[in-house]
Amino acid sequence: MAILSAFDAPSTSASTTTTAKRSPERPAAAPPALPVDFRPQLIFLTGQQDRTTASVGAGIAHQRARLAHSINGVYSPTYTLPDEIIATIFELSCADYIGEPPNPFAIALSHVSARFRHVVCTTPLLWHKLVIHLPMTRPEQWLQGGKWRTIADRTGSCLLDISVRIHDTMAQAQDKGLHIPPPEAYTFVAALFVRCRKCTVMGHHAGTSLLPARTSEFKFPDTKTLTELRMFDTVTKVSSMLALLSSCKALEYVQLCDLRVQSEPEPPQPSPGDPSPPVSSSTPISPSTSTPAPPPPDNLPPSLTLPCLTTLHISVQDTSGFHAHGLFTHLLLPALTNLHLRSGQNSFLIATHPSSPQSFARVRTLSLSAARATLASILRFTCCMPQLVHLSLSSMVLHASTPASLDHELMTSLLPSVPPLRKLSLHLVLPCEPLLHFLVGACAPPAAAAPVSYNAARRRRARTLEKLELEECWLASGVRTWVKERLGEEAVYVRKRKVQEWVPGAGS
Repeated sequence: MAILSAFDAPSTSASTTTTAKRSPERPAAAPPALPVDFRPQLIFLTGQQDRTTASVGAGIAHQRARLAHSINGVYSPTYTLPDEIIATIFELSCADYIGEPPNPFAIALSHVSARFRHVVCTTPLLWHKLVIHLPMTRPEQWLQGGKWRTIADRTGSCLLDISVRIHDTMAQAQDKGLHIPPPEAYTFVAALFVRCRKCTVMGHHAGTSLLPARTSEFKFPDTKTLTELRMFDTVTKVSSMLALLSSCKALEYVQLCDLRVQSEPEPPQPSPGDPSPPVSSSTPISPSTSTPAPPPPDNLPPSLTLPCLTTLHISVQDTSGFHAHGLFTHLLLPALTNLHLRSGQNSFLIATHPSSPQSFARVRTLSLSAARATLASILRFTCCMPQLVHLSLSSMVLHASTPASLDHELMTSLLPSVPPLRKLSLHLVLPCEPLLHFLVGACAPPAAAAPVSYNAARRRRARTLEKLELEECWLASGVRTWVKERLGEEAVYVRKRKVQEWVPGAGS
């Protein structure tokens, strides 16, 4: 009853406003709050997705009027509701739609009556999602009167959620040079990205590349509204990704899943007829000393700062991790708190890190997955995050250094910088005993403590680890008992039948 009576509130607020004008000394009453959920009472919107005729709309309005009359005793038909309340009802009813825009429910509502069509077409949040298909081979979509143009006009100035979908025909269009959008389409797309809030790119691995792969022909405009960027199954270059990220300084969430990174083209070599560069007389050339090889060409910017980025997911497939590490080393992320790295081949992403320690100062969650990695790289990578509380390692084979004493010396030097871990998850990590010996306890000793041996210092560390999860890990018979004695039975979670114990001398 309270919800239905709120629909008659505009007349009450109008009388209150008139009274307030007559008595300036009396403060105007606050407008009544809109109902939190209209669905239980507004039955005229339930199950009407496939009914678009005007007669059905009239029946819906009549049913709504009968409901209001039976409960409130007041004849309150639908057409007496303000546009703001009807727009809120439409937004709540269309919020659960997941398919490709435009929302068919919003289109159905626009066919009920002229009043509904006016409200639907003037409610920007019903049209804020847009899908752009590549290659752009249908000019009628972005020209005046086209599908995209009509939906974009209905959004007004609200923020957009744009999805870019690359089809398998993109490779053929690239071979023919038809993948570059015409000037009219580029102007239209650029205007949309300026007010984009979320951008999702669904790629295709049939030799296609991401839209900004040729940055000389297509450049993304600078946007201050894009906060979330997701890319799946895309092929690109590090320079193209940096060019895209440099235009989106307000990013908070970046997910690059199943990324394939191509190598950067080498700069053109001078022809034999070109004059050689002058040699400085202050640096004589010794005939007995060979000239060192020049460093590999790097046309990438020295660093790119994303001050608002808090979550970063990078998943690299095949052997392109060798080129993807350039993307990781050129980013400065002072606000990063969640970092997820996954590489299908050698761990080039894990072996390198951003050029500034500021990127790791606030990281609290770290997830690593790589086919091959070294124990030293994992230890260095983990100990450079002073606020790390959750570490997850999966599908990883750790290789020891040669000789093995180097790992022991590294553990001793990194002991004061072990992060205060609270949760450690190991899934298919072989071997895991060195990590357990080093991280269980996970608290640095006091600065004024007397120098002691590594094992003694490790045993004296206060326990901060609260949860240990093991799955598909090989453990020696004594390590499992030692870990449970150190952490307690309730703190160790072992998936049954997946953690196997290795007993020396057992079996053949």
